Amino acid sequence: LMALTGETQRQLARLEAGGEGGARTVPGDESAGAVPAGGDAAGGGTEARDLYDAAIRQFRRGSYETARTGLDEFLSRYPQHELAPDAQYYRAETYAESGDQAKALEEYARVLELYPNSRRAPTALYKSGRIELERGNTDDARTFFNRVIQGYPGSDEVELARRELTRLGG
Repeated sequence: LMALTGETQRQLARLEAGGEGGARTVPGDESAGAVPAGGDAAGGGTEARDLYDAAIRQFRRGSYETARTGLDEFLSRYPQHELAPDAQYYRAETYAESGDQAKALEEYARVLELYPNSRRAPTALYKSGRIELERGNTDDARTFFNRVIQGYPGSDEVELARRELTRLGG
């Protein structure tokens, strides 16, 4: 595990320095393959994809701080890239998985602020509601779940939000 973490950190360092390295896809990442190998409309090409992929690999390994470093670099270089909403979402997830609920809520809010029309927005709202439930803030949780239903009626999270509201008694 330490060897894998070290290799990915070296890949991140090479990418930050403008070098090549890293895989092109992340198994299980539904956004894999979203950027053509030759580049993308928002700039960055394969370098952007490699940086994103390296960060997601670290996230999947549980190296949340290293993942966050890569995601921060990706977002600072490519804020308009088509993977930017995913990067911001996973940034929030690094905090949620590390147990920092307050920071996770802040970062989920940034998904909504910066990318309100992305496919990650309803997920960020739903996960914010789940965090508020865990914290015992049922009124805030209800607000988040209702926002999912009202703002993103066609999303997969609508049914989850409805179930939570039913469980909460309304």
